Amino acid sequence: MFGRTGAITAQTGDYNFSQIGGSVAGGQLPQTGGDLSGGITSATVTGIQSRAIAATAPASGQVLTWSGTQWTPQNQTGGGVASVFGRTGAVTAQSGDYTVSQVTHAADTTNPNTYSAGARQTFTPSLSAAGIQIAPGPLPTTALAGDLALDSGAANQFKVYSGSAWISLNSGGASSSGNYLATFTSQTSVVVLGTTHALGTSNLLVQCYDNATPANLVEPSLITVDPNSFNVTVDFATAETGKCLINGGSGSGASQGSGGAGMAAQLGDFAAVYTSPATLSIGGNCSTSTPCNARFGTQVFSITAAASVSLSGTGLEYIYIDTTGALTVGDPLAAATCSGSCIVAPGITAFPINTIPLYTWSVANGVWDATGGIDRRGWLSSNVFLGGPGIATVAVAGQTTVSVDSAVVPTYLTASATLAFPLIAAGACAADLTFSLPGANPGDAVAAGWPAGLPAGLSGIMRISAASVVSVRLCASTAGSVTPASAAFTATVVRGF
Repeated sequence: MFGRTGAITAQTGDYNFSQIGGSVAGGQLPQTGGDLSGGITSATVTGIQSRAIAATAPASGQVLTWSGTQWTPQNQTGGGVASVFGRTGAVTAQSGDYTVSQVTHAADTTNPNTYSAGARQTFTPSLSAAGIQIAPGPLPTTALAGDLALDSGAANQFKVYSGSAWISLNSGGASSSGNYLATFTSQTSVVVLGTTHALGTSNLLVQCYDNATPANLVEPSLITVDPNSFNVTVDFATAETGKCLINGGSGSGASQGSGGAGMAAQLGDFAAVYTSPATLSIGGNCSTSTPCNARFGTQVFSITAAASVSLSGTGLEYIYIDTTGALTVGDPLAAATCSGSCIVAPGITAFPINTIPLYTWSVANGVWDATGGIDRRGWLSSNVFLGGPGIATVAVAGQTTVSVDSAVVPTYLTASATLAFPLIAAGACAADLTFSLPGANPGDAVAAGWPAGLPAGLSGIMRISAASVVSVRLCASTAGSVTPASAAFTATVVRGF
């Protein structure tokens, strides 16, 4: 067989591949090699170009990177950008990276900007800085209709160009609501020309202040407004330094003492006025037809007559309304004399609580300060009631009711625990057992809750032995020893306010 005689054994070359029938089993297949490992039916790539691949499982988005010793999954870095703005490494933004033309909606402040109809520029308000500023300067010689400017030649008035002339925005006759502020230094008479304040009316309100911080109200001795030129003249008894605010709102003129008030300090209710070196007038406008009213809770008190005060000595007087509705002069000197609808309270060195402050005014050697007192009147006020622990407050129709909050007072602290006491000898006490009662403090009174099945012959006490700790002690009578069963013990602490 196969050209051989005798005992024939198989050898290579007996058959060629095409003469063999059937299927090749997996175990008959050759093993892989090179960059593969394992059988040919389940080979694993272990390398690329004979360089090993790490067995680490990749995360989403990672790429295969050569670490220097093997291919391993890593987060992608780089990206092929050699530099940004000509800088390499960690590039941070700096001036000059972009030009205005490269930034969407950017405004070039060095050139005029054109905006489409209806476009708006929004400025976020700030408590520490204004939002937009127009620098004061001379009016432009060439302007377009709609241009705005602050005219440095007319006390920085805000003006708009109409197409033919510059128009001041705080002018416009008696219906105007504009203001003008005049400052002065060491003057007994201040004159503001009508052409300067440009309010266009003689119906003006004038209020003057010193240059203190905060500013104090200064009472002029005379204010006049020329009905034709609208010139305002403010006269003081002594030289003053400060500012006068001229209000152009509707009214019958500050010089006449009537018309609308621009602020609470201009109201006549309870006004104190220097009338002479020795006399201070209070509430000169209070009358039956125009009463000066003060409210305490739901009670309203009316002052219907003026009062005057004179005194001797040197000090600071406190003028206020007390809780009975009386117009009161608090006098630390005990030397004041009050006539009319007021009373004197000697020994006062500060506004008493639950009173309504009106003025403080200094006096030197019996002479009232001619520059004026400090106006303490407040048109708006509030007295806030807040309930503390166990206290409730309810405000209805201007009245506040204070009551105990029954949901909080009294306060209960309670806790229970199962305790197992050992044998208690006759006439002896077992060692104290404890359990937790959060919030309890030593010295708190304890209401003890004893087990219903507590054996006869036992007595006990409960106490707060330490913060948040209840100690329980059981004692047996002399009749015999007792072994209590394990049972639940309860301790309760009751608190008031």
